[in-house]
Amino acid sequence: PRRGEATKLRMAFVPAPIPHDEEERIATLLELEVMDTETEEVFDAIAAVTKRIFDAKITSITFIDRSRQWSKSCFGLDNFCGTLETPRDSGFCSHVVGSGRKDPLVIPDTLEDENFKHNPFVTNEPHLRFYAGAPLIASNGISLGTLCILDTQPRIFSKIDERRLMRYASSVVSVSDFCH
Repeated sequence: PRRGEATKLRMAFVPAPIPHDEEERIATLLELEVMDTETEEVFDAIAAVTKRIFDAKITSITFIDRSRQWSKSCFGLDNFCGTLETPRDSGFCSHVVGSGRKDPLVIPDTLEDENFKHNPFVTNEPHLRFYAGAPLIASNGISLGTLCILDTQPRIFSKIDERRLMRYASSVVSVSDFCH
């Protein structure tokens, strides 16, 4: 690249915002004691069922701390799911948490979305083209992460699909509260 091009490429994607309740969100996440723990059958079962129901290439249960997205459970492409954590600023799931959304973020075609078309997970392996992430909302109303599905092809995702994904996300939070 010519001088200055690398900087342009790094800045071309839109990093996720930091939520206004970040300190309370981090405290809630720490209380849950879910970060950096071993895999658990119950989380894997939810992720596996979600993958099958939505016929998704990748499904992940992801929690977000100060600097990273960390996958409690991930099924799909080995080169993607083999990495349990990614930088927070480049993660799709961080956008759900950072925006304070209470409904899923759906990106039918990442190459058509100005916020994501330059994201490193779109422009490089695994070349993601679709994302749908439902927030994992704790009992205090704070979003801690997402249950998400991703694909290497654009997809249509209906309102019924969004509601179904939200129900599965609610089950992740219920299990988290019960298990930890």
